Amino acid sequence: QDDVVRAIEAYKIAADRSVKGAGHRLGRLKEIQGHRAEMAGDAQAAEALYEEARAAGVPYAAFRLGVIADNQGKARRALDLYKEAYSKGVLAAANHLGVTYEEQGMFDEAVQIYKEGHQKGDARSSYNLATWYLDKSRCWDEAEKCLRAASLGGYAKASLKLGEMADLCGDACEAKMFYEKARSHGCYQATHALGCLRQKEGDIKEAQVLFEEVRQAEPDLKTLSFKDYYFVGATVIVHSLTSALGQQLNHRTGTVAGAFDASTGRIAVAVDGADAGIKAIKPKNLELHNSSIPTRPVAQPPADCTLEPSSVNEQVSSALLSKQNNERIFLLEYNRHDRRFQTALAENVELAACS
Repeated sequence: QDDVVRAIEAYKIAADRSVKGAGHRLGRLKEIQGHRAEMAGDAQAAEALYEEARAAGVPYAAFRLGVIADNQGKARRALDLYKEAYSKGVLAAANHLGVTYEEQGMFDEAVQIYKEGHQKGDARSSYNLATWYLDKSRCWDEAEKCLRAASLGGYAKASLKLGEMADLCGDACEAKMFYEKARSHGCYQATHALGCLRQKEGDIKEAQVLFEEVRQAEPDLKTLSFKDYYFVGATVIVHSLTSALGQQLNHRTGTVAGAFDASTGRIAVAVDGADAGIKAIKPKNLELHNSSIPTRPVAQPPADCTLEPSSVNEQVSSALLSKQNNERIFLLEYNRHDRRFQTALAENVELAACS
């Protein structure tokens, strides 16, 4: 810290004397100080230092200012800062810019930025583009290419997704490869999935080692994740939004329409009485309504299913179609491209008609 302060004083003198490059180096040091302040939780000091760095021509400072504005609910300012940073070559701003475009309902602009980020090698942009291909355009081949690019870029969530898809399709070899890659980047879900695969293969000793690794990484299994706590269908209360549009939503109730998305850090909520449909809101701005607390899921380690696919399909189909169970709702997470799911639809006309 003392060295940085002394360097700043030296570069100030050099900048005052018009020494070439001194101003930019001074800006870089201000950015370093801003980062330290941000990590210490002093957003106000960080913002002031980043502004100095930005004025000195440091593009990354604009990106960090965008992140701070985003966290403060200042979506318009965040968008402008992300644009500025991205236009000046900060690749990390691509995904943030795309996500902010999506939140503003500017989907064409978001996809365009994701495509540009993907082409330039931004792993998170590649992952979000893959999600768009799957959810909106159903372009499976393109989605897989994007997921593989994101995995190659070290994005653990993409490797985990590819492992899960290979696992579902019965390709244990490829599943292991992607699970191992996700595990190497600290993804404990991939470690658990790998343990389940070892268990199915009869390698109980190795499976136990992997499960113990998960327990060491996540010792408090009673702690609910955002995905479990704010479950789909839960009633929530919106609070503490600071943007002009966000303030209009404060104190309103809403229904969780989509699970927590780790890539955006937000939850899809259908806010009562709000225009423009579903809103993407950060967990810190939500509170679980009392009516939903008794029905919230209990946190458990992921369960291993050893049943044959045909048996699972038979049980699920029977439960969905049974007249005795017409008051129950079954929420299934599936990939419509999965061969097992397609087979289940082909074997059950009534279920296929509901898909």
